Amino acid sequence: MNTLFNSALKQSSAIRRDLDAFAENPAASSPALQGQISASLTSLSRTIDDYSETAKKELIPTKQEKAYERLKTFRSDLLDYRQTFTRLKKDREDS
Repeated sequence: MNTLFNSALKQSSAIRRDLDAFAENPAASSPALQGQISASLTSLSRTIDDYSETAKKELIPTKQEKAYERLKTFRSDLLDYRQTFTRLKKDREDS
């Protein structure tokens, strides 16, 4: 479960970094960056799903509860990233 958690953290950090780069200058951002962000969002979503399945199988209640709390955070972050990405794409189209 730690591996999936660490992977999700790294993916989340990379998405945040890419969104920051996109936000700096949406009009000049390359389509490659947009594709990378889109692929990263999909990958993070899958990692979260895998982490959720692993958390369901956790036998120690305290670890399971901790995993569920982490899942809430990851899902909230993912939703925020998607909304930010959509807004930035719209800003790019408008400019």
